[in-house]
Amino acid sequence: MNVEIWSDVVCPWCYIGKRRFERAVASFGHPGEVTVTYRSFELDPDAPAQRTGTHGEHLARKYGMTIAQAEQANQQMTQRAAADGLEFRFDLIRGGNTFDAHRLLHLAKDHGLQPEVKERLLRATFTEGLPIADKPAAHSRPRCCCSSCGVLTTRQASSRPLPPRPTATPKRAATATPARSVNASTHGPASDR
Repeated sequence: MNVEIWSDVVCPWCYIGKRRFERAVASFGHPGEVTVTYRSFELDPDAPAQRTGTHGEHLARKYGMTIAQAEQANQQMTQRAAADGLEFRFDLIRGGNTFDAHRLLHLAKDHGLQPEVKERLLRATFTEGLPIADKPAAHSRPRCCCSSCGVLTTRQASSRPLPPRPTATPKRAATATPARSVNASTHGPASDR
């Protein structure tokens, strides 16, 4: 059975859902018969490379809530994550544009290691607070992520470019290129991280 999961690497619900899905597959009578393909969905394709201010401030601006309400939403999400064995550090998170992270995931798929790189990017975002699109971090993180997951060596990562940015056409977006979000507001205040 092939399961396609459309998600973003800055979506806390996506990380929690990934962990819950993994548990469900492990309890399935035939877990070796399940293949997962991660598809790209950018919650905010117009996001800057790295957001300024705190995550609570971003959430408050985006959803028209107070910073106190946003911080409460972050606390609730942190508790949900902990119940699933995840550590979320909203005090460290540095959200931003995820386009290049999705390109990296497609490269990892070519090497048969997409699940490992997906997990690494989510952990880097939610637990370690690494900037998802910062160019210096992007240059070191693919080597770090890919070499720790076995995708590429440092030399290969520095000499082989990521797949190019696609032109936006429905056919390409539905295949091997990252999809672009049209309206991220449907995900609610506690889910857009």
